[in-house]
Amino acid sequence: MKNPLHCLTLFALIFFLIGPSYALALTPYQPVVPVEIMTEANAGDLPGSQPMMSQMIIRPADQSSEAVHIGFFRTAPEQAIGTLTFLASGTVMWDAVTAASKQFQADNLLIIPGLTIPVDVLPVHLFPAGAEPAVFEFHRQAGGRTFVDRIRVSAYAVSSDQALQAQWIRIKGEVPPQLRMIEVNDLQTGKLIVRQLWAPGSAWWLYEQTPFRCSWRIQ
Repeated sequence: MKNPLHCLTLFALIFFLIGPSYALALTPYQPVVPVEIMTEANAGDLPGSQPMMSQMIIRPADQSSEAVHIGFFRTAPEQAIGTLTFLASGTVMWDAVTAASKQFQADNLLIIPGLTIPVDVLPVHLFPAGAEPAVFEFHRQAGGRTFVDRIRVSAYAVSSDQALQAQWIRIKGEVPPQLRMIEVNDLQTGKLIVRQLWAPGSAWWLYEQTPFRCSWRIQ
């Protein structure tokens, strides 16, 4: 009979070697290896205008007990764009945002409408496919007046066949048969604000769409 203490020690060693990395890899928006993204930004309504294509690399940066920092870089040549910061309190910040930028910010949520960099963060862990939709309310000041924005967050299942047919998948390799779309809409108008396609247990989305851009994970 095997020594139970020996088995427990072996299990502890395996967890020590792979456990922390595995746990971090399952944390949305916190990759442990670089992620490569391709973005197609709308060129507007000008005659003859073409969509603007760009590629960027998302890299894990500094990490502490208080915050995790994720860096965004342009490719060819490589150039730093900005950093997403995830505080232990649940607050998410994008350091390249300007004071004039409209943004929706709550625990584990950051949406900056109109930005051509795909930095929007959604509360992925709170919305399994088919979960009850939730409404978030935000108050902002502009021109001495207070405005109220309400957004609706929902999630639904998407098959890999559907995603391939819709051209939402451009990453190489096998894709799980069942995926999940997290979608945010303006509650008043019903218009799309952002949606992201996620594979189970992934640290980054496969596809993101806003009225201003479409982005694909390519590596």
